[in-house]
Amino acid sequence: MNKPIREGFVTGDEIQEALPPQDLKTIAAPEPDERQPTYDELVAENKRLRAALEPPPPDQWPLVINLRHKSVKTDTGVFIDKLTLREPTAMDIIRAGGNPVITEIGAYVNGLPTFDFRIDDPKMFKMIASMANILDAFLQKMDPRDYASAAYRLRRFFVPEQGVW
Repeated sequence: MNKPIREGFVTGDEIQEALPPQDLKTIAAPEPDERQPTYDELVAENKRLRAALEPPPPDQWPLVINLRHKSVKTDTGVFIDKLTLREPTAMDIIRAGGNPVITEIGAYVNGLPTFDFRIDDPKMFKMIASMANILDAFLQKMDPRDYASAAYRLRRFFVPEQGVW
């Protein structure tokens, strides 16, 4: 019955002797300071997150795009800090030299094609100038980040509906 104590192991009595009682209290896990959220708070947070993930509402025409990085100066010395774009028409596509968004078949996944949509920048630039009723020469001074923001915001208006074809 008397088994030798293996080296490296200690008994509970030895732990008590090694640590004074006040140290045992500090070793214990601290009480959580934060309270648990209520069910109603979790539901409200869930609704807030779902609202943030919803797609944006459809744009209203005329579409206003703020130039956030640099204003554009016209020949009369007027600075343009936002573009007001009218709704595009089929004639705008013809005047721009074709559709400013190119649809490409990217790959086949499980037998179904995936589509990539590329912006044809010269055509999109002409489209923005036409819809904003501003000469191309003035818009060429636009900050590239503002142009990219405007082009990507307009991209969805030039993508055909996939259910039709």
